[in-house]
Amino acid sequence: MTKPDASVTQPHSDKEKRPFFLHTRPAAYAALIFALAIGVCYALAMCRDFDFTIGHFALDSIPFHIAAVLCGIGIFAALIAYFSSGTKILDPLPEPGTLSVFAGLLSAAMCLVILYQAIRDRAAAIPEKLVSPENLFLFSALAGLFLAASVILGLFPENRGMKTIPSVCAVLGALSVNLAMFACYFNFTVPLNSPVRNLTTLMQAAILLFLFSEARLTLVKGPKELPVPFQIATQYAAVVLGLGISLGGILWRLLRTVSAAFEPYSPLTAGPDPTLPLSRLVLYFALSLLALDRLLAGSKVIRSLTKEEIEEAERKAKEEKERKKRKKKGEAEPETKSEE
Repeated sequence: MTKPDASVTQPHSDKEKRPFFLHTRPAAYAALIFALAIGVCYALAMCRDFDFTIGHFALDSIPFHIAAVLCGIGIFAALIAYFSSGTKILDPLPEPGTLSVFAGLLSAAMCLVILYQAIRDRAAAIPEKLVSPENLFLFSALAGLFLAASVILGLFPENRGMKTIPSVCAVLGALSVNLAMFACYFNFTVPLNSPVRNLTTLMQAAILLFLFSEARLTLVKGPKELPVPFQIATQYAAVVLGLGISLGGILWRLLRTVSAAFEPYSPLTAGPDPTLPLSRLVLYFALSLLALDRLLAGSKVIRSLTKEEIEEAERKAKEEKERKKRKKKGEAEPETKSEE
């Protein structure tokens, strides 16, 4: 009697089962370390090497250069995670952990604080036109109510999978960050080519993409419909860039406040603060913690698609492509016959 073929009884070797490094928990912790390093270096650069008059860091600012390099590494890691996740699947979808609960509650609280501040600032300002930073921040804060609802609803797994209210809240919540980006763009108190403006844009873009990935959780029926490359890549971007830059802004604002309390004429208070308000920085920090929890949870449930699953997905994609092609040509009859 012949022995069974090993390739049949064991279709996946240990090497094939072994996840890529960026899909493991150590890689997620490495992203957290990079974020902490960015935050510390960014805050140090703001304290020691920032010129408020021209809105730039000193050319020989070592902390700023370190933060910039680490941001570049974060972007590169997100790209590698994206291109290495094409045959991966999260099965089951990661469950919210304790960190998600903390991040969700903190995010919701900050959304309410930001709304109060936006209403107060809008009442004090007299904008000459509709598209003004004050109005855009107010619209962003109003949409932030949906963001608060979205992060709270996201704490309950039963709100996933083609649910109308969670989906609407998730999309409008992402719109809140998008409007805030436009408000920052029209805020000309910060020089257009300032590195602080660039870092702020990078942070908000990372958070916005992560919120889009969160919205996908409310639009899929099961794990096989979730685009893992986009999920993993946006989570890495949100952890490294979102957490790092927001933490740096928070540390800088705290140091500036303490310095002003003990030394009224401190060089740290020599000009207007080019960073975002503390409440919005804390909001992005909390959303980054949510991304970190998603990344840690996903590293425990990610797996490779089987050969059969890949073939089935390719077959369905081919059928869908042919169906659209026939529909475009007006050949409805073959499609009807195939359905019968």
